Amino acid sequence: MDTKILILDTTLRDGSQSPGINFTLKDKIFCAKLLEDLGVDILEIAFPASSNTEYEAAVKISKEIQTKTLCCLARTTKRDIEIAIRALDYAKKPRIHIFISTSKIHMDNQLRKDEQEILDNIYDYVSLAKQYIEDVQWSAMDATRSNRDFLKKCITTAIVAGATTINLPDTVGYVVPKEYYDFIQFFVQCFPKTKFSVHCHNDLGLATANALAGILGGAKQVECTINGIGERAGNSSLEEVVMSLKKRSDYYKSYTDVDTKKLFNISKNIECITGYKIQKNKAIVGGSAYSHQSGIHQDGLLKKRETYEIIAPEEVGLRTSTITLGINSGTAAISSILRKYNINFTNEFLTKIYNSFKDICTVEYKNIDEMTLIKIVSKLNDKVVDHIPIYYLNCFSYTKKANAKYVLNVCILCKKKKYFIDITTTKDELYNQIYKSILKLFKIDEGEIIQIRQYHINYAKRNYYETLLESNNYGQIYRGKSSSEDKIEAFLNSCLSLCSQIIALQTINCLSEARKDKIPE
Repeated sequence: MDTKILILDTTLRDGSQSPGINFTLKDKIFCAKLLEDLGVDILEIAFPASSNTEYEAAVKISKEIQTKTLCCLARTTKRDIEIAIRALDYAKKPRIHIFISTSKIHMDNQLRKDEQEILDNIYDYVSLAKQYIEDVQWSAMDATRSNRDFLKKCITTAIVAGATTINLPDTVGYVVPKEYYDFIQFFVQCFPKTKFSVHCHNDLGLATANALAGILGGAKQVECTINGIGERAGNSSLEEVVMSLKKRSDYYKSYTDVDTKKLFNISKNIECITGYKIQKNKAIVGGSAYSHQSGIHQDGLLKKRETYEIIAPEEVGLRTSTITLGINSGTAAISSILRKYNINFTNEFLTKIYNSFKDICTVEYKNIDEMTLIKIVSKLNDKVVDHIPIYYLNCFSYTKKANAKYVLNVCILCKKKKYFIDITTTKDELYNQIYKSILKLFKIDEGEIIQIRQYHINYAKRNYYETLLESNNYGQIYRGKSSSEDKIEAFLNSCLSLCSQIIALQTINCLSEARKDKIPE
């Protein structure tokens, strides 16, 4: 029978220690509810003794979250433990997590304590916590650089004092998977009745691999964070650990209770709240994780998804895979998008489209979006795209007023009909107001755009500004991309392209029939 692996999520504690991240009280409560809904087993919610804000957050979350084990961190001091206990007063299933360093480098240079003092501290303060809270976890900070014989004494002392879970973290991301497997297996065999936990950092890029090695070694709990945020290079990524166990259950013989269909949503929420942008090629939740640009890969994917995707996008909460149009794309990708928009074509016409597409990719862009492809088709034969409303930026002008206000006037053209947008705003709000105004023009509710996944303006080669917008609408990913010598023009065109795709697909019945009456004619 497969083994259940407990997920201790430490996004709100270790994740909040990432340089530059500062969760507000509101943020912590919101994220705690998302994590509860996600299905993690334990939420490490705060380090209450570190600040009044942390203490208050722990108290509030304890009142709000009643279905999960809630954990607070504490050093081996009376003050830390007493504050943590008070912070968990409202928790239905409280856990206190006590830690102390056990490596020689930490004991000599940071704690200035000898081995006996460490052992005494472990016994005294685990015993103290046990008097008030039944569920006590003890961690050996920098365990992987500790002497095994001494660490064995520390674990014995913690268990005797009442610890129910023993965590052996790779605090500085030092070990490699085989070492960590042997390390965890050794202590699991020494203490077969004890539940061991792993907590791995990513300094060498091995956090997830080490956590999985720890599970193979016999650990029953993994400590991780959403998007892998945390001290320095971060922690084991929850989504990577969970999906590895799910997709390779044949190998790990383990499972979790995490609802993987909610991974994408919580990942994007954490990205938005923290300001830590996810790299495009990030496993599981990155913008390119289910996107294909190579012609060979696109052809295989279109014939059978499993040829190049081991995870279906739906498994993590996305609607579908994405075909990215770039210099390496082939006719299979182009024809699939033409069919998506109900565009009729012959093989001869497809060749013409492909040649024009290649010319544009070579001369103007590294890759293009779907609406740009449709515009290519329109130039070759506008009759085949007559059913698709194609919105063009006809003209625009902007002036900067003395009161630091920007006045922007935009004219958009679609099938000889003109639409006008007039915006007066500050420089800081200019791009946000442009986007909102275009949404309003197209009668797309802001709530329907779940999140702008990516927004950046780069100073590209040839003195061009390049703008890329990505949006998740109804679980479908749309990309609007444009380049121009003018930054505002690049952004306007990317917004138009993004929203035009949504409108076009609504028009040809690929989205909700109920919203057809909202589409500008």
